[in-house]
Amino acid sequence: MGYSRGPYAEHAWLPAPTAVVVPSSNEIDPVTRTFVTDSNGNPGSMGDVAQRVILAISYVPKPTRGIIDDRAMEERRLAIRKALAALDDVIVVERIVVERDSAGSTRELVEFTDLTRGEKTTFERTS
Repeated sequence: MGYSRGPYAEHAWLPAPTAVVVPSSNEIDPVTRTFVTDSNGNPGSMGDVAQRVILAISYVPKPTRGIIDDRAMEERRLAIRKALAALDDVIVVERIVVERDSAGSTRELVEFTDLTRGEKTTFERTS
């Protein structure tokens, strides 16, 4: 389509529009638990299964005791595994690691294979 019409008009063609990809699942940062956007404010995209994994892990309650000992870390690991059991039809959990660092915070790592895409994904968070 030209910019103008008429006998003296210079006909130039508009550039092809860029393809707009509408994500089915907005990307969530597992550390901050916020949606990821690009520099234009458009939502990032991630797989549906990956988003479900992040949401399942995010809703696992933290231990109520103030002391982070081996028992608390094992309870947390089992709670994460239990939350992910609802997704057993679409993921294979490779490993779940909950460990304490020297500063007293916990590091959680979940590695799984998305059966719908065949992709191995790892989410890591320190809290």
